[in-house]
Amino acid sequence: MMVRAGPLETLVKPLTTLGKVSDLKSGIANFYDESSELWENMWGEHMHHGYYPKGAPVKSNQQAQIDMIEETLKVAGVTQAKKMVDVGCGIGGSSRYISRKFGCTANGITLSPKQRPTSTAKNHALVW
Repeated sequence: MMVRAGPLETLVKPLTTLGKVSDLKSGIANFYDESSELWENMWGEHMHHGYYPKGAPVKSNQQAQIDMIEETLKVAGVTQAKKMVDVGCGIGGSSRYISRKFGCTANGITLSPKQRPTSTAKNHALVW
């Protein structure tokens, strides 16, 4: 009986088989290169889940993603920023949101060569 690997297993090798950090980075980059378009089509410019508090009114996934950014900033006590870095920025949606909110510059870091042109093409204040 042949067992087929799922999408994640085919894009990112299990950690136990990776011998070098460069292999891990390459696997992660490959995963996002292959899946970014799907994520963007499903979720929009924010490639993360949203904030859905229990008992709150129903809202769109896009609003829940913005609410997640706002809740994270609140919990972290961030009320202003001049510069920021977004490690694992994806296509830069959250960086752009925070940059607009605070009027700050943003540096984005991604391992995915396919995500970088998207993030800079939609740039407001994203710097590489």
